[in-house]
Amino acid sequence: MYAYPIGLIPSRVIDAAVADALRLELDGYTSAYVEYSVGGWATAPLWVNPGDRPGEEVRENDEPAQPIASVRDMDGLNDLISTYFDVSFLRSARLFRACNGAIILPHRDYLEHKHGFTRMHVPLITDVIQARNSEDSSCFHMRRGEVWYLEARRIHSGGVTGSAKRVHLVLDFSHKIGPGETIVSKLEPPREPLLVQRPDLPPDFLPSYQALAPFINAAAWRELFHILARVHLRYNVDAAEVYEWLAKIAAESGEDRDLLVRDADRMKRYYLSDGPAATPTFDAMWVNSGTRDG
Repeated sequence: MYAYPIGLIPSRVIDAAVADALRLELDGYTSAYVEYSVGGWATAPLWVNPGDRPGEEVRENDEPAQPIASVRDMDGLNDLISTYFDVSFLRSARLFRACNGAIILPHRDYLEHKHGFTRMHVPLITDVIQARNSEDSSCFHMRRGEVWYLEARRIHSGGVTGSAKRVHLVLDFSHKIGPGETIVSKLEPPREPLLVQRPDLPPDFLPSYQALAPFINAAAWRELFHILARVHLRYNVDAAEVYEWLAKIAAESGEDRDLLVRDADRMKRYYLSDGPAATPTFDAMWVNSGTRDG
């Protein structure tokens, strides 16, 4: 894996950050990056570029991020960030929340950026059984309080496989510094990564879904994508495989075959190669295609 843990933040520091994170539960989260998520997944801005509005997508810039007004009194979160990380290179700090089966869809980050960021994760609330992250064909669990570097240019995903809640502090730093350089205070030594051992994919998995292909139309397409996107977190299969499955099912679909074939190709480009700057979003693609109403 390209992702790896760097160290561990003391439990008392994590406890204080969790208390603040729970205060944001009702109104701190936004709909940014909704195109990349399934279910109860959301992001809460904490520190942003002074020229940005909270809730906007993160953009490349050369200015240090600053706490937004609504979190300036949250000493638990702010002290964790400023004590352990080099905030002079910090470009964004957010909470990523997943609950009730929510995941972020398999994708690559920074496709719309020239350089991208050095991204660090710190799990605040997690579940050792249900909270999972993936990178290519690997699946792993980030333990509470661990500081992880995530190579977001690799195909990756993450979330929960059941009813548990997972909240991660996610810090984006300038691409000019490496993961170890983001740390300014001593961490407890890292443990070995906790890899998730998944069973093999059942041999009848894809044939079962292909048998449904003639009955899959535009109305069911997005839901099918969301079902298949979760499979790699439970079975030993590469995260990108969902896009191959969709292409095969679209090719054998019925009344909306041409639209679904185009959208299977659009999704693979949108999430894995071209990004949103060069590829229509789901809704834009379908509105422009003149799908039937009612």
